Amino acid sequence: MGRKTNFFLVFLLSILLNNEIVEGDSSVSGDVFMEGPFTVKALDMQTWGPSLDKSLLVAVPTLKGTYPVLLFLHSYVPLRNNFYWDFLHQVASHGYIAVAPLLYDFTGWDCTQEMIDTASISDWLKVNLHLHFPAQLKAVVPDFDRFAIAGHGRGGKVAFGVALGLAASTAVKISALAGFDPVDGAGDRQNPPTILTYSNTSLPLSIPALIVGTGLGSKRTILLPACAPERLGHDEFFNESPAPAYHFVASDYGVNDILNNELFWLPCLLCQCRIPLEPMRRFAAGVLVAFLRSAMEENGETFEYILKNPAVAPVRLEPPQYKVLPDFVPPEAAIQQEPQILLVNGMDVSAPDSAI
Repeated sequence: MGRKTNFFLVFLLSILLNNEIVEGDSSVSGDVFMEGPFTVKALDMQTWGPSLDKSLLVAVPTLKGTYPVLLFLHSYVPLRNNFYWDFLHQVASHGYIAVAPLLYDFTGWDCTQEMIDTASISDWLKVNLHLHFPAQLKAVVPDFDRFAIAGHGRGGKVAFGVALGLAASTAVKISALAGFDPVDGAGDRQNPPTILTYSNTSLPLSIPALIVGTGLGSKRTILLPACAPERLGHDEFFNESPAPAYHFVASDYGVNDILNNELFWLPCLLCQCRIPLEPMRRFAAGVLVAFLRSAMEENGETFEYILKNPAVAPVRLEPPQYKVLPDFVPPEAAIQQEPQILLVNGMDVSAPDSAI
């Protein structure tokens, strides 16, 4: 009887220890895929200026402190900024102030005005955001020395355009850039102002870039063309981004699967999709948080873990791709416009057309 009891206790202890190890791994990586520790409040505010009148949806932590700022840009009609509230809430709950402007109710193919407006909104936010916080949030301080810009679909293109200074420049220094299924046009053609050049590492960026794509984005529905055509989408944005750049692809999901849960019908109406949406949204928000920690807070442990262990994500991922500059390459090399040595997934892929 004593031996059976001892065996049972040893077996139970082994289970507890194994669970503890798994949970330990989750604390390194998986926590970003869930809601974070901060309570989040939603704020609606309006920008004002000579030519600027935009509605803003702001997700802000309520705890006293100084927080990095993320500007997030919605995709094309009929999508709106409030369709991303669940996504914004998850990001903010990890200690970020997330701001999503409503750039338009309806617009044409040309993105120039959106880039101009986004640059103006960035400048407005640096001066006015804190002034528009209610009294109970006055101890919450936005840190514009840690400012990132991200976008979804057409908004991803606009984010890249603003980071490149295509149509307008912002006085706020952008520290990181992210695109979720960014698309440089529709059908088989680019729309102005064009981003992609179809030359590797050709975009003159000097900040870390995260590109997240989907396996279903390049596939058409029964009635509509693909929402993220191959030559206009995430693969090409990654190919043309210089180091450091990172590329994740969720194989089984579609372009709009990062929207709020209650909008499950909308992604499937517009593009190929997978229901439920929640796993894709949790992944997208989580990998963005890990990327921002690495890019703006010198805390790359979680992001590196996800790169090396993509199975921790709540969705199935293709092997992540990345471009990095080796540690031994002096920063003067890029300034002198000498060839850029690139490591993609640890392999040297330097080429004459990858110079900047």
